[in-house]
Amino acid sequence: MNGVIHRGAHRYFEKKLSVLGLHRGMIHILKQLFQKDRVSQQELSSGILVDKANVTRVLKRMEALKLIERQKAPSDGRLKIICLTEKAKLLEAPLQDVLACWSSILTEGMDEAEKETLHNLLVKCISNVQKSCVNL
Repeated sequence: MNGVIHRGAHRYFEKKLSVLGLHRGMIHILKQLFQKDRVSQQELSSGILVDKANVTRVLKRMEALKLIERQKAPSDGRLKIICLTEKAKLLEAPLQDVLACWSSILTEGMDEAEKETLHNLLVKCISNVQKSCVNL
């Protein structure tokens, strides 16, 4: 069941994000930066539970697309701070629309009580994953 949702999400996001000039690997990074811009790569990597190498690869692609800039941290010149560009900020609303549409697809035919139950169960699942992945 999980595999069907995963494959469906892959196809959906590849198609919808390509229209925006994005790749699905950028979703979590953009969402994190929309919530809190100007973070270190380490903080970004920890926040989305993706290893540094993968984050580095996606950030290079985003930098080439002029979606992010890397700036030296004032407190430590060795540390790079990841900042959204104006181009990326303009993509927040369209990306939110794509995500909301996917949520509607997933919850089609569910009443509000079922949606709330699903939400609560997924929050528990996410918490379990975050706790179990801390030391991996």
